[in-house]
Amino acid sequence: MIKITYTIVFFLLLTNLVMAQETSEIITVPQVIHFKFNDALQLDATTRIEFVEVVSDSRCPTNVSCIRAGEAIAVVNVYEKDKFIRQEKLVFYPSGVISKKILSLFSSKKFSAMNVVLVPYPNGINKIKDINYEISIFE
Repeated sequence: MIKITYTIVFFLLLTNLVMAQETSEIITVPQVIHFKFNDALQLDATTRIEFVEVVSDSRCPTNVSCIRAGEAIAVVNVYEKDKFIRQEKLVFYPSGVISKKILSLFSSKKFSAMNVVLVPYPNGINKIKDINYEISIFE
């Protein structure tokens, strides 16, 4: 009788385990592209973007209480078939709100930008040199 009870319990556990595996989801980890200062990013066969300048970074540092959150402004040059087309100013807000303009600029047939951030975030102690900035693009 005990063997039958154990067999039934084992069978029920095995059935639940198999059923749980059938309904599990595959989670896709987003790809992150690190676009460093003074580098170029090839978006597709013809479009290239260069990260050329950080105009300002007035985001409220992590160690400080601020009245206004501030923003960071970066400049990129856009090229089509190696010909300069335009210069774009990108505004990054500490709230994490990203404009459609920025998302569409970093999206192409290869990938679709879901989030774009400027790092590092100011800490209030050390001034960040332009060379240390990068734009991280999350696909």
